[in-house]
Amino acid sequence: MIRKILGSGFVLKLAREALPGGFRQKVGEFVLPKPTEASFQEALADRAPRAFRPGRAILVCGSLQPGGAERQVVNTLGGLAPILGNENLTLLCDFLQAGTKERYDFYLPQARKSGALVREIRKDFTAKDSLPLGFEKAARNLHPGLVADVTALFHEFRALQPEVVHAWLDWSNVRAGLAAVLAGVPRVLLSGRNLSPRHFALNTDYYLPAYRALSECGGGVVWLNNSQAGADDYADWLSLSAGRITVLRNGVQFEEKTRPPPALYGKLRASWGIPADVPLIGGMFRFSQEKRPLLWIEVATRIADASPDAHFVIFGDGPLRSEMESLIRQLGLDKRVKMPGLAMPSLDGLAPCDLVLLTSSGEGTPNVLLEAQWLGVPVVTVNAGGAGEAVNHGVTGLVVQSGDVADIAAAVLSILRDAALGAKAREEGAAFVDERYGIDRMIAETLAAYDMRPTHRSAR
Repeated sequence: MIRKILGSGFVLKLAREALPGGFRQKVGEFVLPKPTEASFQEALADRAPRAFRPGRAILVCGSLQPGGAERQVVNTLGGLAPILGNENLTLLCDFLQAGTKERYDFYLPQARKSGALVREIRKDFTAKDSLPLGFEKAARNLHPGLVADVTALFHEFRALQPEVVHAWLDWSNVRAGLAAVLAGVPRVLLSGRNLSPRHFALNTDYYLPAYRALSECGGGVVWLNNSQAGADDYADWLSLSAGRITVLRNGVQFEEKTRPPPALYGKLRASWGIPADVPLIGGMFRFSQEKRPLLWIEVATRIADASPDAHFVIFGDGPLRSEMESLIRQLGLDKRVKMPGLAMPSLDGLAPCDLVLLTSSGEGTPNVLLEAQWLGVPVVTVNAGGAGEAVNHGVTGLVVQSGDVADIAAAVLSILRDAALGAKAREEGAAFVDERYGIDRMIAETLAAYDMRPTHRSAR
């Protein structure tokens, strides 16, 4: 069917090799028309008849690489499996293999531990259902990679017959959203995990018109975001009415047995070449533009000048790693800034720190802030997107209103010099996280958004 629409084996290869957000509206020498809302309205004009199995849910996400959204996918799987039953819960991903640069399988072991079926989206199975005619016509004006992905998901949904499709992040929201509506899925959840795409380099020219067309599909399409700031920004970008996007905050659940013992702190510091008795500022994020890792390092320089014994550790990886390493050398911080790679479990990496710093330009709900506060480690963050909502300002940390290096460094130094605030963060952090971001609340709100009666329940 994909070949019938696109007429080229090249397209199949392109679809398999494409990375989230990486498509351009050009195939060879042929430049496609700019995608419009009308094109997507035409694509959604015809739909397959509704056919679903009550209580069955499919989650769709690009991959399980290290990231906050991907971690929330895994948390959701673990919370839903005992309620819906493993046989009714599936996670489909575009990529689940470890690549040369990306760990698409980073959370795969945890996802499979839930008992749910976790696999890649099939691209080449023989389909029994024909694509709706409107989509076949509109496909001529849409990028072939997008068409191939929607086609594959359409056939997945027709075969699996879910009552609910829950998509995560813009890449999957558009693809799974279009496919689920076309396949007659009764309820489709589009989950934004940050501010709208207009703020980020991974935005594409088809996100906005596709989203706008999906917003006109009625009550079966539900919009979610994990922060109020994100919900408001998406609503403004899509010209949706206030309240159309439901805020469903992240859910985390930490057990005391996962709290690293104090005896481990010194061993970890020693493995990083950091003395046990010096102030240690930590960071944990993807090394990409929106996280502003170079700003983080500039702030570290200002802190290092004011606090000669301070050290720094940055966990993560990403495309800006070499630039970060170069800047660290240029600023003479080689011996005071360590970059040990990915931390798994992340709590082990954060626990030896005296403070955790985040300098992103945009965030949904940063899990690193929740984890640090649960450990009793004070945090400092720029008020970017939902980051400010994730901190109990003045109690478990400080929210800085500007992205100015001096302002951020001053906030960090004020906490390092204020023993009372550090003690307050240790006392109040876990309670704040449990109350506002508990996983039981998140799972209950997720089921409410699904608006279905599970056919399988087991005690939790």
